[in-house]
Amino acid sequence: ELKEYFSSYGNIIEHQIMTDQSGRSRGFGFVTFESEETVEEILSSSQSHEIKGKQ
Repeated sequence: ELKEYFSSYGNIIEHQIMTDQSGRSRGFGFVTFESEETVEEILSSSQSHEIKGKQ
């Protein structure tokens, strides 16, 4: 869902959801975009981003 959500902003090169040793999600992840401008647009927006009830 992380990739699906953020792909509406621009092309994603890589994404990773962090997990614990048992493989359960730790509740956060990372997204690498193709364009630095996309990152700047997302970070400068006042909109909060929520996926499955987590920001």
